[in-house]
Amino acid sequence: MKNKQNKPQLTSEIKSVYIDLDQAMERLALLAGTQRPTEIMRWMGLGSSTYTNWKRNNSVPYRTIVCTLLDKGISLDAFFSPKSRLKVPDELVLAERSTHYDEESYQDDIIRAAIESKKFLERAGLPEKELYIKFLVDIWMLSRGEILADHGVQNALVEHFNRLEASAAG
Repeated sequence: MKNKQNKPQLTSEIKSVYIDLDQAMERLALLAGTQRPTEIMRWMGLGSSTYTNWKRNNSVPYRTIVCTLLDKGISLDAFFSPKSRLKVPDELVLAERSTHYDEESYQDDIIRAAIESKKFLERAGLPEKELYIKFLVDIWMLSRGEILADHGVQNALVEHFNRLEASAAG
């Protein structure tokens, strides 16, 4: 017998994002700017009878909703887990460039500079002080990291930060 409910069948982590059809339609109505199911379906690019089928089968069409949200540039986190602040791994932000953040994006450069600055401080055994990170980000932004790639510059910065740490301790 076929399971007519479209419930996640994986770990408890995934079950936390389960929403029923009524909740999905409420959220879609907010996004579509209308309460009428036929207009919501039109907003999603679907036929007007689609909602009736969903209701009859008592199913939430996660794939369809996800595709619609992605096509419209809407956060899946905000839709499926609006009360949670989910983690966005730095590695994904940098490795997978979004169509909204191209390589020339200033915001992307700031993120990369902050991550590289934290890595630099960690390798040098220095604390992640906001002042140090801001300073390193400024230097990184001057040349998109080329200046900080120089070992002489790196050594000079480590010595400088160590002197600042010593003077703060003494």
